[in-house]
Formats: sequence, C-alpha cells, structure tokens
Amino acid sequence: MRKRQVHQQTCMRIRIDLTSGFCGNAGSTIAAAMLAMFSCYQSAHALSVSNLAAYQVIQRTSDRTADITARGSCNASVRSIEFQVAQQGGAILSGFSWKSAGATIANLSWSCLLKALPVGGEYTISMRGVDASGAVVDAALTIGHILVGDIWIASGQSNIGGTSEAATYAYCHGCTVWSPWALANHNLSVSFARTMYEKTGVPQGIAIVCCSGCGIVSWDPGQGSLDGGYGICDMIDKVNGSIKGFIWYQGETDAESYQDGGVRAFGYRKKLQTLLANVRTHAGNPALPCLIVQIGNTYPPGSIVVRGTQFDLSITDPNVATIPVYDLTAELHLSAAGQDTAGKRLGLAFLREFAGLTEYAYGPRFESAWFKDAQRQDIMVKLANVKDSLVNYASDPERYGFFILDTALWRKNDSTLDFSYTTPAGMLMAIDTITRLAPDKLNLRLKAPVTVPVTISYGRSGSPAFSGVRHMKPVTDGTNIPMPTFFNYPVLMTEPVSAIRSESDEHAHYSSLAPALKSFQNFGSMTANMLACNGRVIPRHGSMIQPNVTTGVYLSQQHLRRLLLKNCPE
Repeated sequence: MRKRQVHQQTCMRIRIDLTSGFCGNAGSTIAAAMLAMFSCYQSAHALSVSNLAAYQVIQRTSDRTADITARGSCNASVRSIEFQVAQQGGAILSGFSWKSAGATIANLSWSCLLKALPVGGEYTISMRGVDASGAVVDAALTIGHILVGDIWIASGQSNIGGTSEAATYAYCHGCTVWSPWALANHNLSVSFARTMYEKTGVPQGIAIVCCSGCGIVSWDPGQGSLDGGYGICDMIDKVNGSIKGFIWYQGETDAESYQDGGVRAFGYRKKLQTLLANVRTHAGNPALPCLIVQIGNTYPPGSIVVRGTQFDLSITDPNVATIPVYDLTAELHLSAAGQDTAGKRLGLAFLREFAGLTEYAYGPRFESAWFKDAQRQDIMVKLANVKDSLVNYASDPERYGFFILDTALWRKNDSTLDFSYTTPAGMLMAIDTITRLAPDKLNLRLKAPVTVPVTISYGRSGSPAFSGVRHMKPVTDGTNIPMPTFFNYPVLMTEPVSAIRSESDEHAHYSSLAPALKSFQNFGSMTANMLACNGRVIPRHGSMIQPNVTTGVYLSQQHLRRLLLKNCPE
C-alpha cells in the first residue's frame, strides 16, 4: 500500500510540473499528451491478481466445472472486473468472451467470482477493470497455462519429493513449498497424475510438502511451521483452500528408532490418525480421500509395525487406501523407475476405492484368518481384491513372508521382533507349507499345532542393505502387484461372517457384543502385560485383538480403547 501511495503522489507532482512548464496551444497539446501517457502507464500497471499464477491448477467444484474467487488490486476508478477465457494459444471458449464477474472493491483491492470454468486446459485467463459506465479503466492482465481439475497435497519424507527425471506432461502441474506452479517433473507425481488423467480426463495438480529425514512429529498441520514456514495446512491455503485428496509417504524415521522399545513405532498410529484428521478439517472435507504409501523394507523391525499401521488404517478408515512399495527397492529411496511404479499404483488405488472403477486392480489385500478346525494346525487366509488368482504364495521356501506370532510371549520379551525362529524360542510358529485352496484363499500349515492365542502378520523380511535379512518373495495376483504387509491380526477360531471395514462396523459389532466384552477369552496368559481399567483389560500394543474367539469378530486396538474404555485414561 505504501508503494502505491508513493506512485500516486509522484504522478500528481509530474502532472503539476507538466501543466506549469508549457504555455500556448503547442504547450497545452504536449502537456495533454504526456498526461495521457502517464495515465495510461498508471492504468496499465494498476490491475493485479494475488491468488492466480501461471501454470496454476484450479480445483473443480463439480464434475465438470470450477468456481474460484479471484483477488487483487486495482485503480480507484474500477467498479467491476471482466474476464475472458481462451485455450492456451488458441480460440476463446464459447460463452467466455469478455463477461462481467462483478466485484467487491474496497481500498483499491478487489475480489470477484469466476464461475463455471470448464474442467480442462491449458487455458489463458484475462482480466480487466471497468468503471461505472463500462469503460475499461484498468488494462487487461493475462495469466497463462491454467488447468482446471483436481489438486492433491503430497507430503512425507524424501521419497515423496522423489527424483526429478520425469518427462513433463501437459496435464500435470506441480508446486512445492519452495517453488511456484510449473510443469511437474517429479517422477511419482507425474506417474500418478498421468494415470489419473488417462483414466478420467481430469487434469491433475500435485503440491508437495517434503521434509527429508523427519519423523511424523515434525508434521503438525495446526502449526504450519514445517519447511521455512509452509506446513501442510499452509499448502492447502496456497492452492486456495480446496483439494481433491492427500497423499502420504513417510515413516522411515519412526521405524528407525525401534531401540527405544518401539515407542515411536507403536505411537505412529495415533499420530497418523491425528494428522489425517487435521488435514481433513483444514480442507473442509471430513471424508477427504487419503492415499498412503507403505514404507519399504528398511529399518526392521520398526518398519513391520509402521507398515502395519499404514495398512490397518485402510481397513478401519473407509477413506484411506494403502499401496506397497517393498518390492521396488532394497534401499531407503526408490529409484526413478520405482517412483513411476508407485505413482501408478496410487492412481489405481484411487480409481478403484474412490472413483468406483472396480475394473482397476492394485493387488490383493489381507482380509481375515482363522483355524481350519479344532486341531489348530491349519490356518485359512482370505484375501480381498484378488485379480484372477493368487500367485507366488509358495515360492518362498523359508517363509519370510507370513509369520505366526505367540503374542503373549512377544509381549513378555518387550515386544521384540526378530527374524529367527529361535530368538526367543517359540515366539514364532514355524510354517511347513503354503497351498492355494481357491483363487483368493490360502492354507498355511504349521509344523505343529498351536495351543496359545496367535496372530498372523506378513512382511518379515528386511533390507539386505540395512539388516542383512534377505527379501521375501511377495504374494501377488494377476496384477503382479504384491500384497501390502500387515501386522498382528488375530487368527480366529472360526471363519468370520464378514470383515470389519469401518468404524461404524466396529461400533455395531461392539453394541451387539457388549456383554461378552467384559472379559477376554483365551488371553489369560497376557493379563500381566495388559492395562487394567474398571476391571477390564486391554493389550498395550498390537494392531488388532480378538475379544471373543467364538464370534468371528475382531476390533482394532484404537477403536476398542475408545469404545470399551472411553472413560479410562490411555
């Protein structure tokens, strides 16, 4: 504002000097011409826009159009803003030749609503100011390469930034906390956006908030203090407050510090749930789709726990989908090719889970496990979203994928996770064979029957570069995309009637089982390692537990805490 006042005062002094410095008809003519020149100079440079820039993506507000409130400054004569939309370097769009957007104007600042911009682009948007008579008094400004489509906030550690080797793609623009909108060239972003555009015809924008080596505590959307003043919520504001969804790829640092007794790894679930809730609140959408990339094989055993949380949220939160990448690298960072593959998987996950396009598959997912009979030596494993049929289920002779865990013994050993069947003795139940019973069902035969409560997990391998543990051969299906790893789900006594898929499902089950939940069957040996509250107990750790082995129903630890012990301290 100070610069504008100085500019106006300077122009006024020039006008006075010009008027007093010329005489006669010739002088008056010269003075008038020069005054006109300065007036034009002031007019041509007065109109500005503050929240639109070249290559920006505007979030659509319906299936085919977008409305956006534009803001800026103008000269004192402006009473309304007109705008025009054309294809980049091409013809004016039908119905979008110079038209009034109205305006709210105060103190040389304006705002107006640009309505019904069609999904697509790239576009050139031109705006100009007019006075009360409709005469143009603020010359047109032009903003090019605008897209109208969907915007995603992508956040996490260094892998979310990825490599910048991708060929740019006209229908994918991006920005970061450090850089303005431009053609995107981050491999993961471009691959995701290209998959989405080719299947939906909707242009994509990716806004990246990346912090290398940061634990999840570094992200606090309510503070906006990350990366030079830009947090996730700041980025939402930067893209005008409206987004399509959120992509999260983080957790390596939280997995790395398992030597603290697993505090960070086991605390990851609550922190991630809080982060997602804050992002959704700031975006104004409690059902905002969130796509999570499971971290890779680095930093076991913490990675097993963190990945377990990342997958479990895709079961208990209906607006979360999770993809694996552990098959793409043995190192901490994905290669450019790995980034490309991860981006495509994210696109397929969104299309299937949120766009209702079930013809797009992105790999099998764990659904449930139960004992075949009372002998408790054969475990049935049911997988969901299987395309064609399961493959690679028996290709790992050392069974580095699935593992069956004696949870009581595990907790007695301070939640230590090892990759040996002898350390500590008896904690892992040795698997003899794995066979396919149906396209979506496996039979895990143990070397001996079990007599204690056990859980099933998947993903016991590590990264040779970090742990010396070799990779498992992942279970996959017709997509050739592996099953996400998961951690600590109960092996039920009987086949469940249905899988629990959301908090409402869990609440309904809890309501019907309230009397039975006053005690936990077959978990007597774990009592010493549980938290007691109002005469009831609950395990300190573990993603899923089994409240009643005869019902075929299981609840997540976090929701059971809330539902059963809601009046007890955590």
